[in-house]
Amino acid sequence: MNISSHLSVMCIVALMGLAGMASAHGDVSKTVAVAIAAPDRPEAEVKRDAARLPAKVLAFSTIKPGDLVADLGAGGGYFTRLISGIVGEHGQVIAQNPPD
Repeated sequence: MNISSHLSVMCIVALMGLAGMASAHGDVSKTVAVAIAAPDRPEAEVKRDAARLPAKVLAFSTIKPGDLVADLGAGGGYFTRLISGIVGEHGQVIAQNPPD
């Protein structure tokens, strides 16, 4: 195989991987949207969404149902609650705050 053939094969493999990632990203985005739209979210947290951009942050994280997630430096739990909505009943979120 010459260099041109190797490059062609590498490009095809890379494109296949990107297609798979795009498909998974769509599923993650739907799950994130459901968590953000949850009717039981505290009103004060919903008001923070414009500044914190949870859809972008959580879609980038690729957290999905059933995951085990550690929220280090969880603060007041803004993202902890959203992550909990994403991982669902078969996942787990461990929130941690450093001691004062």
